[in-house]
Amino acid sequence: MIQNDDFIKVVIGNSACRGLIESKIKLTLVQAAHLIALEGANRATASEIAERTAKQYGVEVTPSNVGQIFSMLGIRTVTTHGKNKFVLDTDQLEKARTNIETQCREVETKMKTSIETFKELLERIQGLEKRWQEILKLKSQETQFKRSIQESGEATSRLYNLQDRAQQLREQVKQAEGLEKECEKLSQTVKGLPSLTERKEKLNSAIIQYNKEAGDIGAKEARLPQLIENLKTRRGLITLAAITEAITTADQQLTEINKQIDRNRSFLDKLLHRNLIDDKR
Repeated sequence: MIQNDDFIKVVIGNSACRGLIESKIKLTLVQAAHLIALEGANRATASEIAERTAKQYGVEVTPSNVGQIFSMLGIRTVTTHGKNKFVLDTDQLEKARTNIETQCREVETKMKTSIETFKELLERIQGLEKRWQEILKLKSQETQFKRSIQESGEATSRLYNLQDRAQQLREQVKQAEGLEKECEKLSQTVKGLPSLTERKEKLNSAIIQYNKEAGDIGAKEARLPQLIENLKTRRGLITLAAITEAITTADQQLTEINKQIDRNRSFLDKLLHRNLIDDKR
């Protein structure tokens, strides 16, 4: 990590760098104004100084910035024909240039210190980068080790799975052997069965017999209405014969009754006749 002193030096270096840029702009503006004064002009507007700075030194500065910087430097202004112009006093400009150069040398010292600090930081950063590369390398090795351990565990797990699979295959082999024996038995049983041709002939015979019986049944069904009519007729005849027989039997019984009545009547007549004869006597 960056120590506090180094951090302060870096901050100072950054501030000095910004101050050097500002000092450069100030020095450029002062030199441009000094050149205008050396050419015989004792006054100049901010726009004229900005144009001369851009033309002479290639530094772009806005007139408002020129006014701010010259005000900070204590360059006084006067109004001529409604325009504000800076008074170009060569002694004052020379003094300002000397002060700016002194500031630049101070900034230079700070910059040198900051550069040394940056160099040390660069070396530290390079050392940290080297250590970081080593850490990344160790991290990669750690990842490889973890992967190797994981692969080893997976291989062990696969080995156990293969052992289980081998046991299952052995059991399947036993089952296959048992099935093979059962197939052999079944094959022997099949060999003892009638051939397909014989079974087909028997089936055809059974079909012919079935068709014949079906034909007989159909014929009988066709004759069934006539047989029913005949049966009804016979039933009527049988009923009529039974009635006739019953009548005959009743006539016979009636005749027998009449005979008994006649015998009884004859007996009564005789009895009555005998009584009459006794009465006469």
